[in-house]
Amino acid sequence: MREWREQLNAFFAFAAEEGWIAQSPVNGFRKPKAEARPTLPLSVDEVRRLLRAAAAKPREQALILLLRYSGLAIRDAATLRRDALQPGGELVLRRANSGELVTVALPEEVTLALETAAAGRQEHYFWTGRSQPETAAKFWRGRLRAVARAAGIEGFHPHRLRDTFAAELLLADVSMGDVSTLLGHSSVATTERYYAPWSSARRNRLGRIVRKVHQRDPILLEFTPKKPPGAAQTAPGEAGLATRNVPNPACSCVAYQMMWLVVARLSTRQGRCEAADAFGSRLPKAEATSLPAGPTTYAAACLQFRRGPASPTTSPLSPLESSQARLANTTA
Repeated sequence: MREWREQLNAFFAFAAEEGWIAQSPVNGFRKPKAEARPTLPLSVDEVRRLLRAAAAKPREQALILLLRYSGLAIRDAATLRRDALQPGGELVLRRANSGELVTVALPEEVTLALETAAAGRQEHYFWTGRSQPETAAKFWRGRLRAVARAAGIEGFHPHRLRDTFAAELLLADVSMGDVSTLLGHSSVATTERYYAPWSSARRNRLGRIVRKVHQRDPILLEFTPKKPPGAAQTAPGEAGLATRNVPNPACSCVAYQMMWLVVARLSTRQGRCEAADAFGSRLPKAEATSLPAGPTTYAAACLQFRRGPASPTTSPLSPLESSQARLANTTA
């Protein structure tokens, strides 16, 4: 439709310049809106089924691999020259549709399949070179659809392998510009029109931008949403914290407990208990009462902190802990 309109515009513009008509009758025509077709990439299972169905047909199997891992259109793949594949496995050619240069690295498995399929051929992998390129593309399009029917894949056409190549790259966080270059599009806008929904990198980046702006929004900072009926009420300052059912150590405040142990460790041997008691006296009553009581040494305090509050069902000390406790009582 677009090519037909451009040719019509060119013809009537030429006729108006030559004086054959007063003006072009298509000057007031609006350009038709181009609707992007939805991309339908194949799943891993569908590609696997295609390859299995073509196991006895090495040329069809090689063409499927080429379309999947190069992103070429069916015409470019069906008429691919052998000299387009470089020794290092890099494919270099110009697209027939856009004339854009395409450079893509092929996996070794694909290059081996191509060499097997091209046995006995001189210039091309899948084409004799005696027919028109459109005829070769039509021939291989029909062969691949037959393979898809044997594999039980509905709605197949070779361009879905090109879609799969592009979608997998975008899902792997490859930039839209790089994918556009690999596909041989003349503009990144073309790539965005067809493959924007598959760009995880762009989607994640836009999500981070929007969330960052929302964090500074004054309305959201002032607004407190109402919770739905039956939702658990959380006390202020405890939202998002799941610590209610966590067993407390010997001291309900771990920071105070650790500070008390440091004071006890750094005190002199004679004044160790006095320093610890002095530190405990500065704590809130609820915290001070949870500290170990009595002439407790540093080692015993460590053991008590590790074991938690004493209870009638407390398990006996391990051999290592018993030895540490006896040594602590001896040196106290």
